[in-house]
Amino acid sequence: FGEYTWVVYLINFVLLAFALYFSWRISEKYLAGYAAFLPPLMLALHPFVAQQVYGAYEPFSIFLAVLSVFMFLRYRDTRHIFFLIAASFLLSVWALERPIALYLIPIAGSFVFFSHHHVFLKKRRVLHAVLFTLVAMLVVGSWSFRNHRALGTWQLGSGGHILLRTTMHAHLSREDFISTALSYSVGDF
Repeated sequence: FGEYTWVVYLINFVLLAFALYFSWRISEKYLAGYAAFLPPLMLALHPFVAQQVYGAYEPFSIFLAVLSVFMFLRYRDTRHIFFLIAASFLLSVWALERPIALYLIPIAGSFVFFSHHHVFLKKRRVLHAVLFTLVAMLVVGSWSFRNHRALGTWQLGSGGHILLRTTMHAHLSREDFISTALSYSVGDF
């Protein structure tokens, strides 16, 4: 967007607004009355989340996380294949954005297979689990294959920047080191 950073702020704000909306839709299933507004309100008022609207990519990650959970819950309620495909796709894109989310894919696949054992025939449960797996493999696998062709690695992302950032603290002055240690240890509180 060139010099127009307000576009990024606007996109992040819209993504956060959608994340708040879908978190309200999830919470209204489990909390009655005005209590359903508490989870989205806590998310909206959290200082870290509000700070991330200004140029970071966290609102996208929060949006993908909340929307994938919402789609899984819709799938559980309706058993409609569209919600299964949407949930698998969103979870897979979230795994591309946050590779740690890859660990959730087998858990979600188990959810698909075991959540309707009393309603679905075994053949249909297997079909839904295979469809979920195929969508996840298509999204994650195609990006992994792209990385193999372009970068020579099957990894989704490199964690080397974390090591680099951590080693940068080795050369801090005493005052900067204490400040950094305090911000890491108690900054979130």
